[in-house]
Amino acid sequence: IQTGKMPIHPLVAVGPAAAWRGLRLDLEVMAERKTISPPDAGILHFAETPEAALAYVQNFYRRVEQIEYSKDRHSIDIRLRTDLSRGDLEKIEKDFSEEMGGLRWNPQTRVLSISQFHFRSYTSLYNLVRALSAG
Repeated sequence: IQTGKMPIHPLVAVGPAAAWRGLRLDLEVMAERKTISPPDAGILHFAETPEAALAYVQNFYRRVEQIEYSKDRHSIDIRLRTDLSRGDLEKIEKDFSEEMGGLRWNPQTRVLSISQFHFRSYTSLYNLVRALSAG
């Protein structure tokens, strides 16, 4: 995902928190050593139960139908299941325009296009999907 060879999707570690203590510590150390971007440590979601994991995955795809990358053009198209309201779009532009440029909404195809994406900002893309799902 971080290399852009595959679109983002939910990443969930399922089980008791104690079972993932080592992985969490590894992520912290990697972030401290800057082998991963500190916010990228938050891409992995931890769920105590299968039900919580399923709820997280379902929420991830609540509005998002498909995400397509074009690394050559530095762009991303996010196809949504539902329309974006004017308020939704204004909030997205306000919250994400510094990290992602050229945000465009096509209501006919229900595609949110990002024409200027830095393919090292996957945390911001995850945050955008979470914001879309919350709307």
